[in-house]
Amino acid sequence: ALRVLFDAFDVDGDEVLELSEFIELVKSTPMKIRQHDAINMFHELAGPDDTMDQGEFAELLTFYKFNTRTLLTTMEATQRQLARRNNADEEGEHGEDRSRSSDVESP
Repeated sequence: ALRVLFDAFDVDGDEVLELSEFIELVKSTPMKIRQHDAINMFHELAGPDDTMDQGEFAELLTFYKFNTRTLLTTMEATQRQLARRNNADEEGEHGEDRSRSSDVESP
């Protein structure tokens, strides 16, 4: 289940969280964590490549004793939000495709 949370915020799908993705994850939770604290948390457990893989993410949750139930509840809400955003993005892409085709000149 934590894999789903991790994957939901791994926007570029490279199987690691960059700092910006991690910040978005933290912001989506009901936890009151200041951004500079989240940045410090990330840097404490991120790998030498300055990204956080799934193992480091799990370690972070254990290290900081995050309430996993709260995170999973947040994850479900986030998944619904992402699905709505993806649907809106797809509708926007289809609209863009139509506008592009109207810009093409006929021979």
